[in-house]
Amino acid sequence: MASRTKNITIDQGSDYSQTFTVFSSPSATTKLGLDANHHANAQMRKSSLHTDSALTFNTSITIADDTITLKANNIITSGVKSGRYLYEIVVTDKNGTLPIKTRVLEGIATVTPSVEVGSMYTTNSTGGDGSSNYN
Repeated sequence: MASRTKNITIDQGSDYSQTFTVFSSPSATTKLGLDANHHANAQMRKSSLHTDSALTFNTSITIADDTITLKANNIITSGVKSGRYLYEIVVTDKNGTLPIKTRVLEGIATVTPSVEVGSMYTTNSTGGDGSSNYN
């Protein structure tokens, strides 16, 4: 089973959440058939040559819909430099005696820069007069 390609955009310093439907092959309309024996992992790296992950997503599987949701909170995304990365979602099937790993989705992740990373996006900021700084 080959993976599908989908590019994503992550706003630096913001919460990220996106749900993907998992299919049995890139050209198929048949869903993969996720069950309780499946587990998803997703990472983002600067290139395929880099061994360190720039971001490891929290993942969750919804069996009824054959979907995988990736999440990263604003604290995590604020620590990622803006730019282009590669990401992939790998599903591990533990049904057999040996786990089977399949890359089900991959693509380019673009992290857009934030002007205020680490300040007003991570705390409740107010001006000196008590007014909001979010104008």
